[in-house]
Parts: sequence; structure tokens; C-alpha cells
Amino acid sequence: MDQAAGTKRVRRGPLGVGAIGSPDQEADFIGRLVRSGATAIAVERLRRDPRQQVELMTEHLLPLVT
Repeated sequence: MDQAAGTKRVRRGPLGVGAIGSPDQEADFIGRLVRSGATAIAVERLRRDPRQQVELMTEHLLPLVT
């Protein structure tokens, strides 16, 4: 993935791939992972307040991927 594909940053490492973007961009990215065969997705804490991150994901991202 790159900026043209709608993500700001992508990291490929020993645990897989990661990306940061808007809720729409992330929902699209997650959809592509699932269509490619992903059966589990892990979320890494990016905010100092993990509770706030969960609240934001629940409000903005979850409705787009369920």
C-alpha cells in the first residue's frame, strides 16, 4: 500500500503489514486483508490513552467493517 492506495504509512515486518489512515481508508485496507485470506487482525495502540483509541475505533471504524 502507498499514499495513492489511501494509506499514510505502511510497515512490513515480521508480524505482517500495518497502515495508518482515515476510518474509510482503514476499512478499505481491512477489507482487502480479509479478501486476501486474513482471518485475524491485530490493532496496535497508537494513542497514549488506549481507552480513547477503542472509543474512536468503535464509533468510526467498526461500523464500516461490520
